[in-house]
Amino acid sequence: MVGRIFREGASLVTTDYQIVLNPGEWDAEERQVTESRQISYEVVSVRENAAETQLYADLKVANASLGVIATFGVAEIPQECKSERKPVIEMNLVIAHLLYQQHKQGFRQALQEKLLGSAEHNRWLYHPRETSMRKAFMDHREAELRKIEEKRLASDREYAAQQEQRRKELETVPSSERERIDWLAKQWEELALEGHSHAAHCQNCMAAQADDAHCCRYCGSDALETRPTGKGILLDIRYKFLCWGYGVKSLKAMPTIGADQ
Repeated sequence: MVGRIFREGASLVTTDYQIVLNPGEWDAEERQVTESRQISYEVVSVRENAAETQLYADLKVANASLGVIATFGVAEIPQECKSERKPVIEMNLVIAHLLYQQHKQGFRQALQEKLLGSAEHNRWLYHPRETSMRKAFMDHREAELRKIEEKRLASDREYAAQQEQRRKELETVPSSERERIDWLAKQWEELALEGHSHAAHCQNCMAAQADDAHCCRYCGSDALETRPTGKGILLDIRYKFLCWGYGVKSLKAMPTIGADQ
C-alpha cells in the first residue's frame, strides 16, 4: 500500500534538518541544512528490499534525486545513495499500526496523509549540503586555530625579546645594585617555595621575611607591609625590583649585609 501511495502521489512534506558540527567540543555549532517544505516529485522507481522489511522510493525532485526509505525497523541506505551522495529521508511506518486501528475503513487515505502530507514521522538520513557545511566549518575552525597559534607564537617572540631587553638592562647597572636585587628577589622566591602566601616587606631596606615578623630581621625597622608572594610579584621579579629602585634603596639603608644574615 505504501508503494502505491508513492506511485500515485505527486508531492510530500519534508522535515527540518539540523546538524551539530564538532559535537561535545568548545566550538560546537548547530547548523540548519534544510527546512521543512512541501515538494513535488516524480517517481523513478519504488521497490522493496529482499527481506521485505523496508520500501525504497527513488524520486525526482526538480532536477535532483531524492531517496525515501519507508520502514518499520532500522533504515538501510541503498548503496546507490551512498555512491551518488543522494539525499535520503526515512519514514517511520510504526504510525501505520495506530492508523489502521483508528481508520480501518479509510486507512489508505489516512496513511497517505501521514506519509506525504506531514513530516511528523520523517527524518533526514543524509543531505549532500551537510558535507559542504561540515567542510566549511572545519576549514574555518582550522583557520581560527592557526590564527590563535600565530598570536601565541608572536606573543612568545615578544616576551622573549622583552626578557632579553630586561636582561641587558640588568647587566648595565652596577654589580653591587645587581647583587642586592638578586638577594632581595631570592627572599621572595624562597618564601613562596616554603609555602608562605604573604611576606612582611620592609619599607626601609626592602627585604622580605615571614609575614608574622614584627620588625625587619636585617635592619631592625618596624616599617613592614604585608604583600602577597604569588606569581604577580615573582614574574620578572628582578626587573621589577630594578624599575622600582629597590636595589638602590636597599643599599642606601643597608650598605653591607652581615655574614650571619
